[in-house]
Order: sequence, then structure tokens, then C-alpha cells
Amino acid sequence: MVKAPSIWRTSTFRLVALYAVLFCVSIAALICFVQLQINAYMYRQIDDELNWERRYFVAFPVGEIDRHIASRVARDHLGHNFYAVFGPTGEAVAGDIRALPADLRADGIPHSVGSLELSNGRTRPDARAVAVTLPDERTLVLAFDTGDWVEITDGLLKALAVGGLVMLVAGVGGVFVWSVRPIRRILEIQRIAQRVVLGDLKQRMPVTGQHDELDMMSGIINHMLGDIEGLVGEVKSVCDAIAHDLRTPLARLHTLLNSLESSYAPDDPKRQTLLQAIDQTDTLLGRFAALLRVSEIEQLQRRSGFAELELDGLLSDIHELYAPLAEGKQIDLSLDLRHAVRIHGDRGLLFEAISNLVDNAIKFAPSGGIVRLAVRKARAGTFAIDVCDNGPGIPEEEHEAVQKRFYRGRRNQSEQGHGLGLSIVAAVARLHEFRLEIGASDGLTRISIQGDAYVAPPPERPSLALNGAV
Repeated sequence: MVKAPSIWRTSTFRLVALYAVLFCVSIAALICFVQLQINAYMYRQIDDELNWERRYFVAFPVGEIDRHIASRVARDHLGHNFYAVFGPTGEAVAGDIRALPADLRADGIPHSVGSLELSNGRTRPDARAVAVTLPDERTLVLAFDTGDWVEITDGLLKALAVGGLVMLVAGVGGVFVWSVRPIRRILEIQRIAQRVVLGDLKQRMPVTGQHDELDMMSGIINHMLGDIEGLVGEVKSVCDAIAHDLRTPLARLHTLLNSLESSYAPDDPKRQTLLQAIDQTDTLLGRFAALLRVSEIEQLQRRSGFAELELDGLLSDIHELYAPLAEGKQIDLSLDLRHAVRIHGDRGLLFEAISNLVDNAIKFAPSGGIVRLAVRKARAGTFAIDVCDNGPGIPEEEHEAVQKRFYRGRRNQSEQGHGLGLSIVAAVARLHEFRLEIGASDGLTRISIQGDAYVAPPPERPSLALNGAV
């Protein structure tokens, strides 16, 4: 049985997963690009301002630079620009920078400094500064606090990341929501396909009228099922008509041969010939009866005869029926009901199918052989009815063929039969939505009917009436 599709294995999910990966990579690339552009623009603006101030202060006479720096410090209320003059030994002479940054070179080019110590005791972790050596060997330092720019940049990047994540979650969530309906339709298509596999060719795929891909596929399959149903019906009707029409003249022929046989003496050679002809007509009548029985089972659509039944009682009756036959061939016919369960099915049809298996096992097992009839747990919630024997067995390449009509295994050509026994068993199994499997166990040939154990439906809740009012 094909497993039900899950969202994780659908092409829609794979496409969404690929889209999500591409979306994440695109967002990451966008964030990196935006950050690089903002940083480049920010540093370009700050460096232009620092270079302009450097040229402005250097243009004054050396003796007036300290006064202009003090004036600029007094007029700067935003707290973004910082100015200082340091002596040849590194002591602060003027301005609001307390210490000369250790990683700042006096080359007249703006650089980023890791920490900027101010005269008011505060420290700026992010700053851009330029230093130049004055003619009197002192060092002029001009700095700009980039902390606000960094916060703006981080906020913008976080907004992009959060927005991208929200869009991704919303998109993926929306796809999951929209995927539920197609998955349900696929599950319904799978359920109907399994019914078709079991032989119910009247089933049709659901069409919602949305004219999407699933509707197109369902329409094609429905058209194909209609043609197949018509062809199979014609073939079955022809075969059934032939079997039914020939059975009546064969029965009359059988009656005439019996009448003619009784008119000859027991030692007359012609009587032996008539007995052989009667045996052949019996064989033909048996084949036609079995063929019509297979068709009858396969054409059953209603399950009015289905009910809850216990396997232990069913198998015990079959064991009791065939015990004398097995004893006559000195065959050990054992019965194991340790794992017997309740199932839902037609007792008469199941009795007929399992009886066929036991009859074949006793027929092909050698004298003094072994035949086992048992129930086992195949998986959780499932059962298997096993019929095992130590007969010639069925080659693996014939496991499918022996379930078809009139096929007889190469190892069993010497035994009498019509080649329809397993066809009847397979038809009953399909009607019950069971599986017929052929294999081996402990050196014995094993034929199993597997299916789901019966689960009783929950009891209906009684309606409640208040004060006699419904």
C-alpha cells in the first residue's frame, strides 16, 4: 500500500524550501550591500568634514590654534565633534580630548579609533579621527563620534532582517495553509485508486471544478477508467456467458452418459470408455462452476453480509472439517490460535477461501507431512492467517501467476485441479481489502491472508432531554 503523502515530501514544500533558501540568501546579500553602502557614505561624509576642519585650523597661525579650538569646543552643543592639541610629549594642551589615541597616526588622513577618552571622563567607543603635526611639534587631533550613525545603521539592518523574517514566515505559513487542500485531494485520489486496484472499476476520481492540474489529471484518469470498465465488463460478460451456456449442455451430456453407462455390463470395454468420458465432463463442469464462482465474488459490490466475527471460531471449524482428511493421509494438521483477533468480513466467503488453502495444502503435502493453520500479528493492528505445508512449494517467479485463473504451477502439473483455487482466494481477499501473500517460513511454503483487525466504532452518545423537552 502506498503511504499517504505528507507536506514535507510534496513538490510544493520542496519548491517553497528552495524559495526560502533563495529568499534568505537574497536578504543576507541585501543587508550586506546596504551596510557597505551606508558605511561608505557615512565615512565619506565624516572624512570630508574632518579634512575640511583640518585645513581650517591649520590655516591659522600656530599661536591662535588653541584659542580657536577653545571657541569651537564652547560652541559645540551636539557633542559629535571633538578637538584637542597635544604637546610633544603627549600631554593635552587644549580641547576636550584627554588622551591621544594610541592607534592614531599623525598623517593627516582620517582613521577609525577604537576608543576616544574625553576630558569630562566619558569614553566614545566608536569615533573617526584625524591627526596632524603642527610646526611647533605639537599634534592637532580632530575627531567625530560615529555612535549615532552606527545605531542608525544597526537599526536599519535589524529592520530589514526582521521584515525579511516576517515575510518568510508569512509566505511559508501561507503555502502550508494552501497545501492542506491539495493534500486532502491527493489522499482522496489515493483512496479511490486503492479501491480501483481492488477491482472496483466503478470508482471515479474527484473533480472539484477548479480546472487545476489535479482536475485535469482526474479527468484523464476517469476517462481511462470508463474505457477500462467497459472493456473488462465486455470480456467478463462474454466469459461468463460462455461458461453459463456451456454448463447446461455439459450437464445434459453428463446425464446422457450416465444413462448410457448403466446400460452396459460391468465388464464391457465400452463401459470403461464411458466412465472416462463421464470423468472428463465432471472436470469440465467443475471448472465452469469455479470460474463462475470467481466472477460472482469479483462482481460483489455490496457488503451486506459483512459482520464482526472471531477468527478462532472460524479457523476451528475449518480445522475440524479437514482433520479427518489430513488423518487419512497421515498429515499433521496443527492449529495455532494464540493471536486470534476479531475481524470484519463475510464468514461464508472467508470460510470458502481459507478452506481452499487448507485443501490445497493437504493435497500437495506428502504422506506424513505437515500442514499448519495459524494466526499471527503481522504489524500493530494487523493480522495474518497463515497456511503452511511442506509440499513442493511455489517458485518465487510464479507467486503472481498462480493467483490468476487457470494457472497451475509447474511443480503441481501431476495433481488434479482446475487452477482456480487461488483465484477464488485472491478474489475474496480483494473484496475484504486484505492482501494475499506467498512466501516461506521455517522451510515450509506459506500462503497468508493479511489485513487490519476489526476496530469497533465508538458508541453513539445518547441525546439528552431537559424537563421532557427535546
